[in-house]
Amino acid sequence: MKILTFCIAAALSISSTVSFAVPFLTDNSNTKPTNLVTTNLLNKTNKLAYKAVGDKGFDAANTIIKCNDGNFILLGRTDSYGAGDMNMSAIKVDASGNIIWNKNYGAEESEEGYTGLETTDGGFIFAGYSDSYGAGSDIKDGWIVRTDAKGSRIWDKTFGSNQSIDEIYSIVQTDEGNYMVLMNSIPIATGKSDIILLEIDDKGETIWKKSFGGKSSEQAKSLAKTEDGYLIAGHVEGEMMTKWDMLLIHVDKKGNKKWEKTYGGGDNEMANVVKVMPSGNILIAGYSYTYAEGSHDAWVVCADKNGKKLWDKNFGGLSTDEIFDILVTDNSEIILIGYTDIYKADEYGNNVSPLSNEIMINKLDTKGNEIWKRTLGGNKDQVAKAGAIADDGSFVLAGYTNENIDTRNVDMLILKVSADGK
Repeated sequence: MKILTFCIAAALSISSTVSFAVPFLTDNSNTKPTNLVTTNLLNKTNKLAYKAVGDKGFDAANTIIKCNDGNFILLGRTDSYGAGDMNMSAIKVDASGNIIWNKNYGAEESEEGYTGLETTDGGFIFAGYSDSYGAGSDIKDGWIVRTDAKGSRIWDKTFGSNQSIDEIYSIVQTDEGNYMVLMNSIPIATGKSDIILLEIDDKGETIWKKSFGGKSSEQAKSLAKTEDGYLIAGHVEGEMMTKWDMLLIHVDKKGNKKWEKTYGGGDNEMANVVKVMPSGNILIAGYSYTYAEGSHDAWVVCADKNGKKLWDKNFGGLSTDEIFDILVTDNSEIILIGYTDIYKADEYGNNVSPLSNEIMINKLDTKGNEIWKRTLGGNKDQVAKAGAIADDGSFVLAGYTNENIDTRNVDMLILKVSADGK
């Protein structure tokens, strides 16, 4: 397998020149760059170098954004740099993993980025949550940061209230140039989560807002555009509150529900991601306890455009396995991205492996048949949370690693794997 690996913590000098009433962007322009550390990572037989730049904090990427110029944005969190407990972190890197720019966004409490996209004008939208702004300390609000092409803030908005915990998990740009925002909202009084879908304009102003929920909890994790609307994927709690099923909701362009489907069995099934195939079929993936051989298995469901299940596949053995992202190639092959833990049983069936999580990549055909599977890991945790397809057809994965645990805590990870998986 041809693999190029880089490990990046929210690092190098940051120049933030925007000023406004409330402290916002952390100015790290006087921060001294951390010395470059090169070590071997991921492949136990081949020596593969990666670059780690960081400090003794927790730095993790939750998603990766492919830019029109062929570069990438790693979006997530850092507590190594910046103000407060934790900042939203956005790092732009080139196709070789070299840092182009690095920005932190936040104030005295915690902020984190879960989702983002490049806008039509070459800027960026980053979204997640803040408990520094909006409702205030310890009450998360959905938070969106709009930037220019260099990551400098244009505006930011919070979404929520002081009566609920709110987080944005997915955002897509509409055909009209607005943004469709998917958010979870948990009223403090009930503790039952609802799904919120809202459309905002390019200034962050709300055009309309829809809520999906009932007596049980519904949680959304992923949003995808269709020809006639949007798909919302997540999970819903059963009526007896004893299990969860994967949830798929189809809405029109104004957020009106067209249909709703659930997928699952007698135990818990959770969805992390939804993607639409060129054929119009729908892929939903996450994990399943019902169909697992071990604790829980990675699970992917393929449905037609009306939500009727065509096939489903689970991947994993006695280990714990989960899918966080799906890529679809030009020839409609499916790339599943996630993690597996290392399982080694003692005589009682307990996992006694000294190793931990590894990155898992599965390639499937359109019928769910596995073409190949790769696991990549070292002596510590490596987890891939998201991926993108590079201009050369390779797969670029982002997540986190604590491989360098002796000198720092957790670092952002960017990993490039060749298209053929060899």
